[in-house]
Amino acid sequence: MLNQPKSDQPKSETELLGTAAIYARVSSTGQLGRDGDEDGYSLPAQVDACKREAISRNTRMVKVYLERAESARSDDRPVLQQMLRELPALGVKYLIVHKVDRLARNRLDDATLYQRLVGMGITLVSATENIDETPAGRLMHGMLASFAEYYSNNLATEPQA
Repeated sequence: MLNQPKSDQPKSETELLGTAAIYARVSSTGQLGRDGDEDGYSLPAQVDACKREAISRNTRMVKVYLERAESARSDDRPVLQQMLRELPALGVKYLIVHKVDRLARNRLDDATLYQRLVGMGITLVSATENIDETPAGRLMHGMLASFAEYYSNNLATEPQA
């Protein structure tokens, strides 16, 4: 990744391969307000990784959606729903997430959200996972969604300290 531009945007508007939006989420208020930043360190780290992915795809970022202190056990999240309403008008080609579990921790919600995005002509991209449209990429996406659901369900059964 030498020769990467140092800005948040691709080198040349004429070389653009589309536009991108980012969705980043943290599930608890404990993850906010760390390191002197109201968003803590997780949200900025997620956004930075997603920006690097957008640059590597030579896309222009049009909007960043930040979901603060919202669980992904359901898709009933205010920023997620706002994003789904706005994406078609923004002409977004890619929705970039840090990991699949930032979007959903429920297999049904993951599949439903994925189909909504596909219906809008939007490609879901993970900045850290290979979930492309190849058979192996789709298999990986399904496994990651299952792991996310397991993690969430298992966490709910563990005693709280």
